[in-house]
Amino acid sequence: MGLLFVLYAGSCPHRLVLEAPFSSAIDVVTVHPLSSPYWYIPRHLFEKVVLDAMDDQGISFNSVERIVNVTCPLMILHAKDDNIVPFSLGEKLYKAAKKSCESSTRSVHFVEFESGKGYYHKHLHLAPELPDIVRKFVRDGGL
Repeated sequence: MGLLFVLYAGSCPHRLVLEAPFSSAIDVVTVHPLSSPYWYIPRHLFEKVVLDAMDDQGISFNSVERIVNVTCPLMILHAKDDNIVPFSLGEKLYKAAKKSCESSTRSVHFVEFESGKGYYHKHLHLAPELPDIVRKFVRDGGL
């Protein structure tokens, strides 16, 4: 959601750090355990009933489309054992960001935190290396 606030504000900060971001709300709904009852209906019905309805109502929160508008250095943090927003969705957003800056000098970094440390979706702040990672990024714009 941080990406949305930055882009709707109309300006980019000096540096941007996203913690456990998703590529789009539609991607999250497709893989989130709470949507598992819908996995048993045919895919085309799931898309029509759930995904198309979300998109029609403007609640797709498509960060992949919006990431191209971020012009400042970007760092994405994601735990491999995130049980809310799958690691793969953070990677998807990173790849889109990386691709969008191929012709610019903007730096894009992806920091992954290994499974088994108990960070999951909302405990990256417990990582002892996190302060140094953020400090270096804020100071230098890179890692």
